[in-house]
This record gives sequence, structure tokens and C-alpha cells, in this order.
Amino acid sequence: MKKICISILSLVIGMSIYANPVSLPTVEISELYFDSSDNWKLELAYYDLDQTGEVIDSVFLYSTSDTIKLPFHEFIGDVEFWVITKESLENGFAIKRYADTIKVVSYVWGEAFEDVLVYGNDLETPINY
Repeated sequence: MKKICISILSLVIGMSIYANPVSLPTVEISELYFDSSDNWKLELAYYDLDQTGEVIDSVFLYSTSDTIKLPFHEFIGDVEFWVITKESLENGFAIKRYADTIKVVSYVWGEAFEDVLVYGNDLETPINY
């Protein structure tokens, strides 16, 4: 009888864990813009629709030729946009105008979330990270 009760209790606990998943906040690529002088603006979108109160630990940007850890940014609310330019970064970051692959990786609780933007038609070099 004890085994049956323990089995039923384990089943109920197991089913409730998968029935109520926690959605962690994410950072995604929203828009990339180049002006006539080849200066770029990268807009990142922050989503925390469940409002878990969790904080993004770190955000990394990767391109086919460069890697950078973005400075800490405190996001407020459940949806926010963050515009990044080459000038706003301390060490700079290279994005090719006509063809590149850009990846943003955000970490919460050590869990990574990736979003990728691929554009152009002569992409031969994969992202190195």
C-alpha cells in the first residue's frame, strides 16, 4: 500500500512540474540598420512576459568576425528595446554591411537563449565562439 501511495504522489508531483513551466526572460534581435556612412544600429528586444523577476546575467554578441560581452543593462518592465551602436560599445564590434551572421546569446540562471540574424548571400564563414 505504501508503494502505491508513494507512486501516486510521485506521479502527481511530476505532472505538476511540467504543467507549470517557468518562462525565463529573453533578449532577441529586433532590427539592424545601416546608414549611408556604414554606421550600424542594432536593436535588441527584451521579453519577460511572465514577469518572473529574474535578471539577465549577461549578454554576448557574435558576428562572423567579432565577439563582445555587452555591458550590464537593467531592463524595466516586461518588454523593452535596447539600441546598440559601435560608438556605444567600449571595445567596438564589427558587423559587415552586405553579408553577415549575428548571434545574440543571453544568460539567465546559467541557461542560454540564442537568437540569430543571417543576411546577405555570400556567407562562407561561420560564427566562431
